[in-house]
Amino acid sequence: MSSYKLVVKDAFWQILGRIISALGGFLVVKIMTPYLGPLRYGDYSTILKYFAIRSAFADFGLYVIALNKVWGIKEKLRLKEWQLPEWEGKKEIEGYYGKFVMSRFVTITIVYLTALLIAYFIPAYTDNPFLMRGLPLGMIFSASFMTAGILQLPLQLFWGMKHVSIALSLARIFQILVLLGIVRVYNNPDFSVATEYSLTAFLLMIGSVLVSAAVQWRYVRRISNKHIKLKLKADRWFTRKIIKDNWQYGFAYCLSSLHTLWVMILLGIFFPTKDGFAYIGMWAVASALMEILLIVPSSLGNSIIHKVTAYSDELKRKSFGNLLIFVLWIGMIFVANFRIFNSNIIYLVSGSEFLSQFVDWFGSDFILPWLAVAMLLSFAKQIYNFMFVSTWLNNHLLKVNAFGVIIGMIVGAIVIPKYAIVGGIVTQILMEVLYLLWSLLVAKRKRVSLRFSWKYFTILIGSVLIVWWWAWRFTNFVQTIAYNDYLRLILRWVAINGLLLAIAYKPLKTVMKGITYDEVADSWSYIASSERD
Repeated sequence: MSSYKLVVKDAFWQILGRIISALGGFLVVKIMTPYLGPLRYGDYSTILKYFAIRSAFADFGLYVIALNKVWGIKEKLRLKEWQLPEWEGKKEIEGYYGKFVMSRFVTITIVYLTALLIAYFIPAYTDNPFLMRGLPLGMIFSASFMTAGILQLPLQLFWGMKHVSIALSLARIFQILVLLGIVRVYNNPDFSVATEYSLTAFLLMIGSVLVSAAVQWRYVRRISNKHIKLKLKADRWFTRKIIKDNWQYGFAYCLSSLHTLWVMILLGIFFPTKDGFAYIGMWAVASALMEILLIVPSSLGNSIIHKVTAYSDELKRKSFGNLLIFVLWIGMIFVANFRIFNSNIIYLVSGSEFLSQFVDWFGSDFILPWLAVAMLLSFAKQIYNFMFVSTWLNNHLLKVNAFGVIIGMIVGAIVIPKYAIVGGIVTQILMEVLYLLWSLLVAKRKRVSLRFSWKYFTILIGSVLIVWWWAWRFTNFVQTIAYNDYLRLILRWVAINGLLLAIAYKPLKTVMKGITYDEVADSWSYIASSERD
């Protein structure tokens, strides 16, 4: 099978799995938010986000580094650049894989235990019994999830990402079943006070993610072992060398995780749920939808990174340039949908308690369209990240991310205490703008700016803008939908997005073929002379 078809197939399975997981995630949010309410859902999100930040430090970019390294060994063996017997080549791959996994275990243990200890010295957490009881469970979940992440490397290496999709689907199904059981057994607890009954119900809600992580870990572990046997190897020299050689990329990876978490951290510090503020809960619902969708460029990039790394720099620029057009097209559709159907979407996944018209502050429906803009900028920035990694410029990501994070942290610490959610929106978008601008500057300076056809860029992005502008400006097509009118919402959503897909189908197919080189080695001529860096 050609590389183009393999990449498309692998990306399809990754995205399908994420879509199924996302739909399951929407259902999870739908079950949790009315049950926990804005305050306790804010606590639930605080716990998971607290360790999500640490997960970046625990990973330290090891997954991408490991994938590139093991893929390189596999390709050298395939091309017979190494004159080794098959069994010895397989042993070489197993050795590196075992060392990478062991290195991940070491970083997980150190980072998460340190994070748990620090949490018990944060006043906003220690004064809240829901947070204090839930933090250890959050740590175990995050550690299990991180372990499953590195174990999926053989599946990506051998184009078996459909099994990751199956694992994600099974994990969501089991979590939903557990949640339904909890809601049935612990009926209507009063989460406004910390009683044993309400605390137990809250902890069981967090326990549902532990069940999902365990299911995912078990399935991925079993299937991955069929491709590469996991034999853990403790090698302190190897772990130290990996971290030493890639510490800049590792810190850059850690800093990049703050782009979705920093605002929530500050909201939790300045407006804690123990004082009755529901800002975190409102932000968490909108943010959860964005984080689910951020996997789109990540899945596509991971599907081609080990293939594109073998290209010349010029072909890498073209390959990732086409990928950029594709993800921007997807991102623009998300932005338009979240702008038009914001109230409908929030009501569908969480309920009226999270809508602005039913609360005394800005609800999740107000936050959602603005975070969608930030998400679009993040889509573009992620493609540049992959370009830097493929051209071995990954250590420059430290400067890119540090620039955005430092300024964002300073601005956020100033505006969030004063303007709360509005300040959070300003901070979020500012960070993404700074990330992208600095990425563009680094790419230009290092001569790896992405190349793409402005013709297809104009057709795809322009079609989204024109169709949605027409629907919003000249008709009542999307202006008369009540927040709970599901039938009209679905019909109009299908009509508008179906029209967009019909317009974009042919140019989109051409752009997708331009992502992999071997299928279009002689057809880059569609990249016109009007292309610009």
